[in-house]
Amino acid sequence: MGGFRTQISVFIAGHNLGNSKTWLRLNEKREQHPSPLLHKELITTSKTAINQLSIEVFISYSRKDSDFSRLLNTTITKIQKNDLV
Repeated sequence: MGGFRTQISVFIAGHNLGNSKTWLRLNEKREQHPSPLLHKELITTSKTAINQLSIEVFISYSRKDSDFSRLLNTTITKIQKNDLV
């Protein structure tokens, strides 16, 4: 990408990653309405990221605090810490 640094900022982990991998595996067998490429990329990137990233910050939050958690995630990303929200 010509000098631009690509940073993973969103990925799936834990139980959600397991469910997503199962969904993708089952959905790949369907002829109608195949999995969107974006879903495949997110799941594949997430599997790779989990093995490569060392999580420095873990954020667990209530849905009512989602706006604050996004702001916190953005701030943490700006100082280049790897976080899992």
